[in-house]
Amino acid sequence: EYNWVDCSSQSQENMCIAFCGELFDFSFDLPFVDFLPATLPLRFWIQGESMDLSMYLPEVFTSQCIVLALDQNARLLGRDGSIIRGRLNENSRKWRNKCQRSNGWLDCWSVPIVALSINYTYHPMPPYGPPPQADITTPEKEEILLSPMRIPRSRKSPALHHWRQQSGCPKFDPTTMSADKVTLDLEIGPSVLLVYGSWIRGFVNLKENIFGDDQVFTDMNEKPEMPANTKTVDGNTAGDNQAAGSDDDNTSCKDFDPREFRPLEVVVSITMHDIQAHLVKNCNENDPPCPIILLERFGFEMKKGYKETQLQLLLSPAILLSSDKVTTRTVRDRHLNQGHLMLSGLQLRGQAMFSDEGRNVDQETLEYAWLLEIQLGRLTGKMTTPQLHHLVTSLETLLLLTTDCENQLVPPRLPSACHHGLAPVQCPDSDPDGSYRCPSADQIKYRMVRVAIDAIDLHILESGTAINVYAAPIRFSTCNLHGNQVKSGLTGVLPCVRVRQLIAANHHFGHTTGGGSSSNTNTTGSGRSQHGRSGTGENSDLWLEVGSVSLGPLIVEAAVSLSSTDRNLHLVQHKYLKTHDEKSKRLWFLWTNDKTSNSVGKCGCIGGCVFFGQNRNGKRFFKPNRQDATDGINIAAFRINDAGKDPGFGQSILHEAQLVFHTPPYNSHDVSIHDTAGVWVDSAPKVVMGSLKAPVDQVMMDSPHLQTRVERSRSVTETNKDSPVIGSRLSTATVSPVSCVKTSLGRRFSYTSCTNSSKPAANGQSKDVPYARLLDASPTTLLPPKLDSDSRLHA
Repeated sequence: EYNWVDCSSQSQENMCIAFCGELFDFSFDLPFVDFLPATLPLRFWIQGESMDLSMYLPEVFTSQCIVLALDQNARLLGRDGSIIRGRLNENSRKWRNKCQRSNGWLDCWSVPIVALSINYTYHPMPPYGPPPQADITTPEKEEILLSPMRIPRSRKSPALHHWRQQSGCPKFDPTTMSADKVTLDLEIGPSVLLVYGSWIRGFVNLKENIFGDDQVFTDMNEKPEMPANTKTVDGNTAGDNQAAGSDDDNTSCKDFDPREFRPLEVVVSITMHDIQAHLVKNCNENDPPCPIILLERFGFEMKKGYKETQLQLLLSPAILLSSDKVTTRTVRDRHLNQGHLMLSGLQLRGQAMFSDEGRNVDQETLEYAWLLEIQLGRLTGKMTTPQLHHLVTSLETLLLLTTDCENQLVPPRLPSACHHGLAPVQCPDSDPDGSYRCPSADQIKYRMVRVAIDAIDLHILESGTAINVYAAPIRFSTCNLHGNQVKSGLTGVLPCVRVRQLIAANHHFGHTTGGGSSSNTNTTGSGRSQHGRSGTGENSDLWLEVGSVSLGPLIVEAAVSLSSTDRNLHLVQHKYLKTHDEKSKRLWFLWTNDKTSNSVGKCGCIGGCVFFGQNRNGKRFFKPNRQDATDGINIAAFRINDAGKDPGFGQSILHEAQLVFHTPPYNSHDVSIHDTAGVWVDSAPKVVMGSLKAPVDQVMMDSPHLQTRVERSRSVTETNKDSPVIGSRLSTATVSPVSCVKTSLGRRFSYTSCTNSSKPAANGQSKDVPYARLLDASPTTLLPPKLDSDSRLHA
């Protein structure tokens, strides 16, 4: 954590994460065939098979006993529906050199195959020595050219430069040069995870150590260096002024090589398939297995440049299963022993804005705006109170180990500098008595967060009774420019909230057949009865609504007022944002030109700034209507928009006119996981008896008098119900859904079959394994025959 290094201790005091596997393949291509090319492409390929992620916590960690107890007592649901316990000899048949279970190492993540492709295109920097260039020896030239690839990265500079930075000239703009580019594609096969919060925290620390603020090691035996800055009127540090004063005679002809400040573009793409995540908790002999999350696809994309960063995270429909062991239920209610929650989709998009205004070319750019949007689909499901208790316990354990406050270290960094680049106590804008401190750039940058949920439709039930909670749609947003008199604000809109109490009228005298095996409390929309009931006739269940509460629309407004010490914070923030946004004018609410006149006075929550284009979702964020589903606005339905428009839900930000999940069933126009637009009427909704699940024709979107009548779109389960693979994978009413998540281990790589799986591919091979790209691009010849795929890794 914080890249602390303790060299005085003889025992291990750092948490360790290790990658173990049976096969590791590393290939690279260094095309040194041209003499001083303009660009030099470097390609690296890393692949591993039978990979495991292992974690080690030292004895000094107070959470070590908790993690070891969880690993020993956790009850996991296997693929065949059996309960797995006592994994003491789990990795005994795997090769291990150091990461052995007897030494305290725990396996947390198991993957059959992983592939990483890295393409690095950089511009060589030939030395500009005095003519002739033969004055610089060949080894020196090679060292200078190869220095960008050294670890740690460093650029060797020649002794002489002929670039001159003239005093008073316009500031050098690095964007005038073509950027170096790094493209990273990571693809992971079927995964089985034990979700411990400790290794999640370790990954966060690793990210900060490599890409964040802790890239420099700090020895615990060394005293941190104190800043040598002193007060200056113009906002520059004393060190800068001293350097400037010592070079007064040479400021007009300072040596300067602009190639050293060439920008870097980074493109990242991560795809994970067939994820089975166990929310680990402590279990006794009578407890059910830990809750499990089944997720078929995980996608992440990031595009980072000099002026902005865009990132996108996307989840396919996910199912969470939670069980209980209540033995007092009748045979007809045994299906209640397993509950589920299903989320139709999730998309997270973030955009950061950067500026180099007022910064030297050797300083990092400032992030002056961070915008985040979270779009969730429909959250549906049914659970009993014991199942809900087990789920909450698992999440509580996860949160405890993720935060782990007892084992946090103090950061070695000095307090954050103010937005002028000075220590707050040394900034002339701060009050001498300490009543006011000049804020840091992180405190006054613009922040915006939007959260949209299509619908929540949950059932808390037991034998013969149920409570239904329904809300749709849900919109919340917050930003720190809600107004001049507040520090930040929160706005929420809930057009419809409904809570219903229902009981089964035929619970004791229903006309059932087959020994009373019918399931009268089956509330799931996708989980049909295990016995194939048609839902009509004498086997149908009769539910009565005995109580109902309807609210809406609900409007929530909250704000955090400015404190006495922050009396001028909004003025400082306004000046700061205008300074850094003046060139790009991406925060429209700051400017009054003709192009953005309609956005003046509107914060980013309602479309007042750039966000993945023209911020279409923001303009109608708090005005949900029937046209949203048709236009694909604020709706979690996969959609590809035309070029020049904002990307639709699930649309890739790296590839034109293509979904992030561009393989079946997501690219099929015959499949929809979202209800289509309905018909708006003024009549009050009618209560439909005989059905516990809220019917689709009662979806409330704007007010209690809004009624939607649609023909239910075919879900992924319904579309593929005839397929033996898909139908079994996504069904939540089978005895053991987990056993059907993947095919048998005889096939190393499994995936749901395509809708056109009956048609052979052009090359005669079935195209049913999207992550076969991990095999196609492999440089080794030791792997089994390849399967066709739409791989981008070897494009």
